Amino acid sequence: MADKVLTVWTPIGDVNLTAALLTQILGGVGGQIIETALTTVGNGTLTAAAITGGQVARTGPTSAFTDTTDTAANIVTALGGFESGETFFFYYKNATTWPATIAAGSGVTAAAGSVVAPMSTGLYYATMGGTSASPTITFKHIGDVPIRVAPDLTNPQATALTTVGAGTLTAALMATGTIVRGGTQIAAFADTTDSVANIIAGLSPLGLAVGASQKLLYVNNTIFPATITGASSVTITGQAVVPANAWVEYIVTQTSASAITFTAIRSGYFPTSGTFVCNGVTPVTVANTALTANSNVVITLKTVGGTVGAIPHLATVTPGTGFTVVGTASDSSTYAYEIRG
Repeated sequence: MADKVLTVWTPIGDVNLTAALLTQILGGVGGQIIETALTTVGNGTLTAAAITGGQVARTGPTSAFTDTTDTAANIVTALGGFESGETFFFYYKNATTWPATIAAGSGVTAAAGSVVAPMSTGLYYATMGGTSASPTITFKHIGDVPIRVAPDLTNPQATALTTVGAGTLTAALMATGTIVRGGTQIAAFADTTDSVANIIAGLSPLGLAVGASQKLLYVNNTIFPATITGASSVTITGQAVVPANAWVEYIVTQTSASAITFTAIRSGYFPTSGTFVCNGVTPVTVANTALTANSNVVITLKTVGGTVGAIPHLATVTPGTGFTVVGTASDSSTYAYEIRG
């Protein structure tokens, strides 16, 4: 293995980021990325040599599978020895038509639920820690990109789906790149995808070849959770339930001539905030239609008024309407709140 080199990059003015320069900045063995093939049918092992080489090209599995990293001690040895705080990048190219779960070996920490979508490359940022006697390696999953990159959408836009109750995620909706789910929902609901044939015909990148992909953002702007259900031969992996006031981004992959896989690659929620004035032990009503049955409400003191006691607490919660709060005697302070989820 070549010696590790510390590159200090301090450009002045415009710089052309050539492939060679990017490789040097991102690291790898001797400043180069060495690709290692892993062809095990089923679960496999990501050896220290493969990881420190910079990239694994995965083929072989015929169903969803899990690859486990080598031990932290072996990875440290492959890197040339212990150096606390050392970092490196690792690319995992999932060239199968099935989602790959990355699990941690001894002394290694990997993000829970770390899944690389079919026909996609996952980028990981690794950090060495612990001690020379007991080293650790922590992998952070930065994100995935499709192996087959289709042209960007020429007119990306958000398209609304407002059906009350169960709806259909048509190919036309998916083709815009973002589906914003609304409607005056009165309970949890399920949205079902279009057929495989319609999705392949409607999403131009998927018509290029088996393994082609397109990203899809599903935004749930309702106050109830949405379950994404696949039509026949459409598989949903990673995260099928999109909580209220939240979003999930999927990579939609054509895994065969007659099958589609949706793989969740990241998710988040939309916080809502406001203020209220405490009225001692008398309940105060706070109206906010973004509140759901599963929301977390965080309350903090903003402006002191009267006698400040304990932070006010929720007394009642009415999803889609708001909540009431109760404080302590003689407290007339102004409090800020944030609804999470």
